[in-house]
Amino acid sequence: MRTRRMTILTAVTAGLLLLTVGGAAAGDRGDDDRNSRGRAFTFAVIGDIPYGDDQIAKFPGRIDQLNADPQVQLVSHLGDIKSGSSVCSDEYFAMIRTQFDRFRDPLVYTPGDNEWTDCHRPNNGGYNPLERLTKIRQVFFPTPGKTLGRPMPVTAQTPQGYPENVTFDKAGVAFAAVHIVGSNNSLAPWTGNTTATPEQTAEVLGRTANDIGLTRKFR
Repeated sequence: MRTRRMTILTAVTAGLLLLTVGGAAAGDRGDDDRNSRGRAFTFAVIGDIPYGDDQIAKFPGRIDQLNADPQVQLVSHLGDIKSGSSVCSDEYFAMIRTQFDRFRDPLVYTPGDNEWTDCHRPNNGGYNPLERLTKIRQVFFPTPGKTLGRPMPVTAQTPQGYPENVTFDKAGVAFAAVHIVGSNNSLAPWTGNTTATPEQTAEVLGRTANDIGLTRKFR
């Protein structure tokens, strides 16, 4: 991972949508936007980290690197906090949360498939993915409406059961973090099955409907 400076006029990235540019941003959804509207700012986008023992060992240094950059004002992690062939344990989640708490800037985290969808795999521990998703929400979204790292107010879909789906304004730009994952958005059959289970399908339908509902608010 490299620290790369980006201005607010950037392309859409998976999981993090830049929905409105300039003074037309919708509403007041967080932080000090009224004081920073129209000003350029720098944010960091990371994901697929840490993967494997080497990256896990280096992860604290990567966080230090971002913390040391005075221009970075926000960090977005687009998901996959572990490799797809490692165990989805409570202990691992707790370790990553401890590192996330070290961010000095607001951290907007969107879960990836590796930390819950794919946890049915034997080499991931053979978990029920829906149980792991519940655990992810408990560990990483304990205070809905606040980011990790330095707390920043966001609007979260907590009443609907999706605290990870958030919107906020920064410097006149409306952002949305939307929970959409790989493995066919979690419809890929779990170990031992040939099709998605009814519980699996219900989760996908509910989450996708709320994802769409979130983005429609900006049209």
